[in-house]
Amino acid sequence: MPCYHLPHAMTVQQRAERVHRHLAQATPQTPQQVKNILSHIYRLPKSGWS
Repeated sequence: MPCYHLPHAMTVQQRAERVHRHLAQATPQTPQQVKNILSHIYRLPKSGWS
């Protein structure tokens, strides 16, 4: 569900509803993938990468 396919006139509420419907269909990542991503994000400021 790339954002560049959304009409530019959609409100924030409409976009949130669209994301909610999309996530209700299927989980985008496994719990382990989410854990890995969050762990990576957490380490970014400490690594000096910005």
